[in-house]
Amino acid sequence: MPLWLEAGLWGLLAGSALLIGALAGWFARLPKRAIAGIMA
Repeated sequence: MPLWLEAGLWGLLAGSALLIGALAGWFARLPKRAIAGIMA
């Protein structure tokens, strides 16, 4: 596998993790106290 393709796939994996995390944060409803504990 060419190095540029491997680097692109790793970048795509990292970017998709950010997108999945954003979607989970948008749809998951957490109490404000839990969010404050995570951010602290």
